[in-house]
Amino acid sequence: MRSVILGNDFLKDNDGSFKFLETNTSCAFPTKNINTYINKDVFDAFIETHGITKIDIINSGASLVLTDDLDYNEEDTFAPALWSFISQNYSETLSVQQWISENGTIPVVEDEEDRLIIRIAYDTNALVDDTYCRDNYNFLKLMYDNDINSIPKTYFNGGDELNLDSIGTTIRDNGNYPNFIIKKRLPSSSHITYPKLLKISTQEELQSLKTNLTSNEILQEYIVNTDDLTSNRLHTYRHYQFLFGGELTELGLFEPIVITNKCEVTNDIDYNDSNEVQFWERPKLIQKVSKQSLSRVHGDISNSVILSDNTITTVGSLEITDTVKTVDLYGLGIDDHPLMYREPKENVLTGSTLTTASVIGKDIDEIGTFRCKVTFNNGKVYDDTSDSLILKVFGGKTSFNKLSNCFVNDEIFVGNVNTNVLDTLTITNVEYYFDVFNGINIDVEDEDVFLRPLGDDNETFIIKHNFEPRPVEEGPREPVAGKEFCMCYYSDSQKCNCKDPCLYNAEECRDFRMNWIECCRTEPDCFDYQRGDPCGDTNKK
Repeated sequence: MRSVILGNDFLKDNDGSFKFLETNTSCAFPTKNINTYINKDVFDAFIETHGITKIDIINSGASLVLTDDLDYNEEDTFAPALWSFISQNYSETLSVQQWISENGTIPVVEDEEDRLIIRIAYDTNALVDDTYCRDNYNFLKLMYDNDINSIPKTYFNGGDELNLDSIGTTIRDNGNYPNFIIKKRLPSSSHITYPKLLKISTQEELQSLKTNLTSNEILQEYIVNTDDLTSNRLHTYRHYQFLFGGELTELGLFEPIVITNKCEVTNDIDYNDSNEVQFWERPKLIQKVSKQSLSRVHGDISNSVILSDNTITTVGSLEITDTVKTVDLYGLGIDDHPLMYREPKENVLTGSTLTTASVIGKDIDEIGTFRCKVTFNNGKVYDDTSDSLILKVFGGKTSFNKLSNCFVNDEIFVGNVNTNVLDTLTITNVEYYFDVFNGINIDVEDEDVFLRPLGDDNETFIIKHNFEPRPVEEGPREPVAGKEFCMCYYSDSQKCNCKDPCLYNAEECRDFRMNWIECCRTEPDCFDYQRGDPCGDTNKK
C-alpha cells in the first residue's frame, strides 16, 4: 500500500479564520520530539487493520541536520524524525527499511498488500507534487475555487486563463507593518530576495505593483495577527496529512504544530526607498530567510578577545603574529576536528592548561545573520553569532557546539585568566536577533581556540574555537575521484576506518532535545570511502 505525507501551512487572520498558504512533500518536521505530534494508537490500529508486516520509508536523502528550537526553516528533517519513530517502535516486530530518492526520482519499491510504503520525498511524476507542491499558483487556485476566503487575497497574471485577482483595490491596513507580500510562483531554496514584503499606501502604488509583477511572482496581502503569537513571535500552523491507497484516503495521524518566526516581532519596521522591508527586519515577519553573504563568520570585529598578556582588545584589531590567550584542552590534538571532540568533563577541567597562540590569518566580510544572546546563572551575558563554536557539556562529556545549539540548563565552559582555573556556568536564557555587522573569521595556531571575555568581565572568559563553519550555499560535500560520498555516525568506541558498522541515522544518537547522547559523535567520522570499501553496511550510504 502506497502513502504520501503532505505538509499544509496555514495562518490565522485577525477575524479568527485560517488561510491556506502552501502544501509540500519533502517538508520539514520542525520539532525535537515527533512523538508529541503523532498518534501511535491510530498508527497501530492502521497497521493491524491492514495486516502490515513491512514498512518502507522513501525520503529525499538530504543531509541530516541538527536544528535548534527556533531553527524551523531547515527542510528535509521530517524524514529522519519519522524514520526514528518507525525504527524505534516497529523494527522488532515488522520489517522496516529506508530508501533514498535522488533528484526527484523515486526508488522502485514493489507494492504489496502487507507492505506500507510511506513517501516523504518529492516525486516529479506525482500529480500532487508536480502540480500543487511545485506550482503555488495551481494550489492557490484550487483552494480559491473551492472557497474564495480560504486563501489570503491574491493577485496573479500569468496570461491566457492563468489569472486571479481577489485583491482588487483593497489595501489592508496593518499600521506600520507591511501589507503586501510577493512570493515566487515556483518556489526556490534561496530566500535572500523572496518573499518580498512591502508597505503600500495608495491605489497608484498598488496598481504599479500589479503591473510590474512577473509571470513567476504572486502578490498577496500580508496578514499580521499580533493577537496570535508564540513567545512574542508571529507563527504559522502546519497540518501533516497522511494519505494512503489509490483514493488517497486521509488517516488522522498527526496533530497540528505551530511554527514560529526566528525573531520576536516589533512594530518598529525599517523600509527602504521602495517601501520594501529591509532584510534585517525579515526574520521578524517571515520564516524563510537567508543570510546576506555567502561566507559564514564566527564573530563580529567588535568582539573582545584576551591577548597573551591578559589585556583586552577587539578581534578586528588583531594583527598577524599577535599572540592571544588560549587553552590547551585535554584530549584535543592539534589536527583534531573540533566537532569530533568528546572528553569527560572532569578531565577537561583538571587536565587543561592556559597557554598562548599566534594569529596567522583573519578574514572580514559584512554580513547579515542571526546572533544569539545567552544569559548565565551568574547574571553574565554572552552575545555572539549563532554559528560560533563554544565549549559545552552534555551527558558528562565535553564538545564544541554552535551557540545556536545551546539551550537553557546547558553547561558552558568558562575560565579565569588570573587563577588559570576552568569551571562551568549554566544557561538561564537564550534570545535571538538579526543583525548586520562586519563579521570576521580568525585563525590561531598552534591551539585553535581563543578566549573571549564574558560580558564586561575581563577575568572570566568563554572558550571559542576558530573553526569556520561550512557555508550552507556550498551544499553537501561532493565525491572525489575514485571515491563515493559517505556519512556515518560512529560511536566513541569505533575508529574511522570506514569499515566498521556505523549508525546511519543520526536520530539514533540524539536525546529528546536532539542533543547528541554519549554514544555518538556530533559529526560523521568519515565522509568518503574507496570504491569497494564501503562505510559500514553497504546499504547505508
